Amino acid sequence: HQMLCSPSLMWKAILEKDPYPVTACICWSSNPLAWAPNTKRVYKALKALWDDCTDEERQGLSHDFNDWLQAMRDHYKELCEIWTDEHKSLNLRCRLMVELVTPDDTIK
Repeated sequence: HQMLCSPSLMWKAILEKDPYPVTACICWSSNPLAWAPNTKRVYKALKALWDDCTDEERQGLSHDFNDWLQAMRDHYKELCEIWTDEHKSLNLRCRLMVELVTPDDTIK
């Protein structure tokens, strides 16, 4: 995980708009709720960002995220077909990833 600023200052800027308002946060390969100290403050800050989104922004984010999930499912399904019996460990990992990016779906 990495942030280009101090995490505690980021949460403060989101919640208190000090020294200036922060209106977006991009997290990749990371979950600040898992690594950042003061989980309650992190949750409040991330929830504040979500609460400040308009309905249109939320729909756009949901649509983009669902598109990404579908692309990941397709990618891992293709890998499962490539890595068959001779690559059992890789095949198992691919099947697990398909399940992880397929909420509430039955994997066949």
